Amino acid sequence: MSVFIFSTKTTALLILAGFLFILMTAGFAQDTLHINTGKSLFQISDSLYQAGKTDEAYNYYFRAAKQFRQEDKPGQYLASILKIARIDITRGDNEKARELLAGSEPPTTDRSELITDSIISEYYELKGYVHLVLKEYREGIDCFNELIKINENNAQPDLRLSRAYNNLALCYYYSGDF
Repeated sequence: MSVFIFSTKTTALLILAGFLFILMTAGFAQDTLHINTGKSLFQISDSLYQAGKTDEAYNYYFRAAKQFRQEDKPGQYLASILKIARIDITRGDNEKARELLAGSEPPTTDRSELITDSIISEYYELKGYVHLVLKEYREGIDCFNELIKINENNAQPDLRLSRAYNNLALCYYYSGDF
């Protein structure tokens, strides 16, 4: 009898705790509905991500990306997309990351000065990595070659350039082009 009462109390406490958690989460979301700048949404996203609240960060990165698109800030928009894609990759959803990146190609026109080389490099590195993981080696080769072209002009070679050469070699190797 006492085990039954203990079990019932424990169940009731777990249900109450779950209910309070849902209310707290809903309250936080309600508190942030007034935020309407991409920069603020992005900062909240980063804070949530660093706190280990990946699902909430994911949603805020989407909100930030949408807001940056409305604010006509392609660099910040792409930075948000890259964060979302990294979370997708971490979750093992490489197909979703590939689709997201394919729909977010950096502009090659005169608007490209609004996006830093660092963001564009990160885009091609991430996109190339996804193609490599998905065994789409030709597409990966194209991305890594683009990344190398961008980064070879830098005065100081960096880790990103080293990874690009390494991943390019892997794409050639796995595609059978020795």
